[in-house]
Amino acid sequence: MEIAAEARRLGDLLEVAPGRIAAVTAGVPDESLSRRSVAEPWSANDVLAHLRACQDVRGKLVNEMLTRNHPVVRYVSPRTYIRKTNYPDLPFQQSLTTFAADRAGFVQLLRSLSAGQWMRALDLKGSRTETVLDCAKYLVAHELPHLAQIETLLKGGPG
Repeated sequence: MEIAAEARRLGDLLEVAPGRIAAVTAGVPDESLSRRSVAEPWSANDVLAHLRACQDVRGKLVNEMLTRNHPVVRYVSPRTYIRKTNYPDLPFQQSLTTFAADRAGFVQLLRSLSAGQWMRALDLKGSRTETVLDCAKYLVAHELPHLAQIETLLKGGPG
C-alpha cells in the first residue's frame, strides 16, 4: 500500500479510538469501570490507563524521529512508564478526556506529515529500527484488541 494511503488509514483508525471508548462507557458507573475479576484482572480504567501510556511512549518516539536525525534511544515499555504516572488512579472520564485530546493532537501531527517524514526513523538501543509509520502501525495493532477488551468487559451494559 502506498505510504499516503496507509497514513490516512492509520490516522483514521487512531482518530476513532477515543470515540469507541466513549460510546461503550457512556452512562457506565465508575465502579463498573474500575471493576476487576479473577477472569479479567484489568478493569476498563486499567485498559484506558495502559492505552494512555502507550500513546505517550509512542508519541515521544515519533517526536524524537521528527526532531532528530536518526537518533538512538532507549526503549521504555508502557508498563514501566505507567508506574511513573497517576493514570490508573484517575477518574475514568478525566482520563478519557485527556486521552482524546492527546490523541487528537497526535493524529493532527501525523496528518501533517509528508511521505518522507513517515519514513523517518530511530534506533531502539540494542533492539531494532522503527519509523514513524511503524509507530502508528504498532499503536493501531496494539489498540484494537484493547478496545475489544473494554467492549467485552462492559458488554453487559451499565451497572
